[in-house]
Amino acid sequence: MKCDKCLKGNIVLHGFSHGKCIICKYDITTVHTPCDKVCKKCSNENFLCEECGVEIEKIELINRLRKSTGLCTTKCTFVLEKTNYDFEKSFNYLKENSNKF
Repeated sequence: MKCDKCLKGNIVLHGFSHGKCIICKYDITTVHTPCDKVCKKCSNENFLCEECGVEIEKIELINRLRKSTGLCTTKCTFVLEKTNYDFEKSFNYLKENSNKF
């Protein structure tokens, strides 16, 4: 999960980079420098941006899903809650169940 600022694109250098998650100390390897600050698991559990570690508000995820799918806020909230606010899982859930929406 990434914040809006990091999604828009940071200036990074290409090349493998290694680091540790600031929460669980899991080894992280990325294809850019600087390395991500939070592992994917901790990012999803704590609503933190993987790249910079900033807290992501649920409304940010709802608005992002709304913009990318064209669905109303209520439906986006339902899908995000069903997938525990995991944006990638939510997007895949919508693809698999497109006939329901």
